[in-house]
Amino acid sequence: MSIDKLRHLARTRRELITVAAQKVAAQQLADRIVGSPIYQHSHHIAVYWAVGGEISVEPLIERAWQAGKQCYLPVVRHQSLIFVPYDQSTLMHKNRFGIPEPVNCENAFAAAELDLVLTPLVAFDQECHRIGMGGGYYDRTFAFLQAQSNTREMKQKKETGDVLLAVASQKAIQKEPLQKENVQKALKEIPKPFLMGVAHSCQQVDMIKPESWDVSLNSIYTDLKKISVGQFS
Repeated sequence: MSIDKLRHLARTRRELITVAAQKVAAQQLADRIVGSPIYQHSHHIAVYWAVGGEISVEPLIERAWQAGKQCYLPVVRHQSLIFVPYDQSTLMHKNRFGIPEPVNCENAFAAAELDLVLTPLVAFDQECHRIGMGGGYYDRTFAFLQAQSNTREMKQKKETGDVLLAVASQKAIQKEPLQKENVQKALKEIPKPFLMGVAHSCQQVDMIKPESWDVSLNSIYTDLKKISVGQFS
């Protein structure tokens, strides 16, 4: 199936979700992400403003603020994204796409310094391949990760980090829990930022053929499950 047909299929499924079901899904997503080691060890977190039936991360943002974490919203600049601090006092306006974004962008934060990026998507598959809206903004912004991952050293670090992170989230590698310092060591092995796709579970499709410019996601979290590209899911 073509990318356009997959995009249409997933958007149609997403648009059928009722308002009540959207709220439940947003809470379930927040519960799932808050319990993940990568979230717990992240301070600078990029979020997004949900539109067009995208799963909302508002409950997660509230919990991040309560935990003393700093959230950032993406702003389109020159075919790429910058990330601006976002809190309850941030002045907002709608951009040319009708999506609310911060008015003041003078204190933008470098994408490479983010710890965790919650990445919206239209469709995804079991291999953590993603289809977005088609603008390519996230791919261009995080292309530096793709360049890094093309080196043997970074590939090895990513695989090791994915495996150790998944083991940490399962709390065991044999039958004994990992020590806190081992969890922290595993997380340090993962290149920053960690790209976490987020979506409704109904947006999953059978297979997506990635393009050469597509930046890989580290994991995908939905209201019902988590998928990761490491040895463990």
